Amino acid sequence: MVDEGQYSLVVYDALGNKVKTLFNGKLNTGTTPFEWNGLDDNGNSVGNGAYIYRLTGNNVSASRKLILSK
Repeated sequence: MVDEGQYSLVVYDALGNKVKTLFNGKLNTGTTPFEWNGLDDNGNSVGNGAYIYRLTGNNVSASRKLILSK
């Protein structure tokens, strides 16, 4: 759950390269679901494997791993 404010949610590959910006804007207080379709910012399909997503904003910085399996 987040407090109201400006946030960014970005997916990175295992080497730390930015793959996809899922969200960049204002969120209201509460929980907001996001889905990633496995495409990068250019619309190209990325490979199966481990990725990291990072939420930053409003005094929050949190990273978690995810596994993409198509």
